[in-house]
Amino acid sequence: DDGTPAEMVEKRFIQKVLNERMKKGEIYAPAPSSSETSRNEKSGLDKFSIARGIQCLMDNKPLDGVEREMNEEGQREMSQCSEGYRGNFVVPSVALAHGRRRDMTGTGGSGGNQGGTTIATDLGSFIDLLYSRMVLRGLGAQFLTGLTGNFDLPKMVTGSSATHKAENTAADESSPTTGKISFAPKRLPTYIEVSKQLLRQSSVSIESILRNDLATALALGMEDGAINGTGSSNQPTGVLATTGIGSVAGGTNGASPDWNDIVDLETAVSTANADIGNLAYLTNPKVRGQLKKSFVDTSSNAERVWNSMSGNTPLNGYKGEVTTQIPDNLTKGTATGVASAILFGNWADLVVAQWGGIDINVNPYVKDIEGLVRITADVYYDSAVRRAQSFSAMKDALTT
Repeated sequence: DDGTPAEMVEKRFIQKVLNERMKKGEIYAPAPSSSETSRNEKSGLDKFSIARGIQCLMDNKPLDGVEREMNEEGQREMSQCSEGYRGNFVVPSVALAHGRRRDMTGTGGSGGNQGGTTIATDLGSFIDLLYSRMVLRGLGAQFLTGLTGNFDLPKMVTGSSATHKAENTAADESSPTTGKISFAPKRLPTYIEVSKQLLRQSSVSIESILRNDLATALALGMEDGAINGTGSSNQPTGVLATTGIGSVAGGTNGASPDWNDIVDLETAVSTANADIGNLAYLTNPKVRGQLKKSFVDTSSNAERVWNSMSGNTPLNGYKGEVTTQIPDNLTKGTATGVASAILFGNWADLVVAQWGGIDINVNPYVKDIEGLVRITADVYYDSAVRRAQSFSAMKDALTT
């Protein structure tokens, strides 16, 4: 469903503005997806190694080959970021994959904090950590990548209206108004420390470990900001903090979520004429567990609120996603730090913008006497909701 005619007009207008800015070089087109990447590009990406690039920088050697080409592409993507920060190795968005964050050394291995377990003659697959599920792409949120410079998305604030009149009575003038949503890069940094010995010895793919280590922390941070960002302290404004989204309250001190709350979340969006597009619920595992134990009708055991028999649409006939990124430590009245959130909305109206890929800074000196190399990584991103009416939230769901 592409929406109402007015929605389609707005989308075409926004795309026109973006296309014009791309032609002027003010923003770049998104990096191609894996399905759009040519065979030669895939071959180059297969050879690209973050670990090799880091090793070149450690040895004071210039980047060459695929690493140099990827670095140049990444520098181009990030050439106009507002903060002007530059590392010495940039991984472009086209080369990114998801991953993880840990300190690793070349010796030892107990407790999961060391990288020495990767130095061996015969090793099985690397045992990764368990992370929060990343769900926004699957829900249909819009991701804009490869951007440079700040940009605005224009939007209609109020539209025209018409009033019935007698045959020769003058018509009333309409005064539609427009507005905009502004996007500017927010810096999201992390760092890991890797031993020089590990970088030189590892027989397992240290490349995939490094890539995962950096990228998962950053990807999870971006999703957290898009959902929970406060709009202050250098954070974007996440969906839960967006002014004007629909609100469903369980009670003065919170309440266990039930069928009525789930339907009311849908109704809050529907009454704003926003029940179009990629509609879905999003909550955390605690709420899902509670809803699986709750009946739609207390007088009958026929159906649970979260209906596992409904396939991909288990909640009120809509898709339901779950991630631990949805908070379970909210406060409502006397329910201190135990309330959870439930979101419903058109996730296509959540826009996540990213300026370039990962900006990597390699520092072999800060812990040189310990034989460690500090690798700092930054991404620049922002997120915003195109229309607040497209979302509703319950922030006082109790699961205990």
